[in-house]
Amino acid sequence: MFGFWVHLLKFQFNSASGLDMNNFWTIHIDKVFPGRNGKDLNQIFNLLLQVKKTRDRFSHHEPLWKPSTSRYVKPNATDNFIHSVDYMSTLYDRELECLKICQPEAFNYIHHIDHRAKFIQCCNEHKQQWIHLTTKV
Repeated sequence: MFGFWVHLLKFQFNSASGLDMNNFWTIHIDKVFPGRNGKDLNQIFNLLLQVKKTRDRFSHHEPLWKPSTSRYVKPNATDNFIHSVDYMSTLYDRELECLKICQPEAFNYIHHIDHRAKFIQCCNEHKQQWIHLTTKV
């Protein structure tokens, strides 16, 4: 279902439909995406598509901490854990950006309670614990 809404941004209306999608988005983009801050439709589509892919991976019980690309080179175990934590931080920032575009009030609340800083602090603590555990002799 989420895919439908994401791809609606790219849907090509033909002349037979009688709808001019460019005109629709010109009129309604700020109502639909009140926090877009100048992002154009293509930028919003690309962001939402990435969020959709993360959601799909989550719903299919795939490990989100592993990048899904085949170009991913597996580093050693220590680097792999740290890379995974950093990757989760990247995903978190992407989700926040989507929230900011679609629901600025919710984003402002998350920002107000300093949730991102707490998330980053937690990530850093886990990375430090991992480094400490893997460097013990």
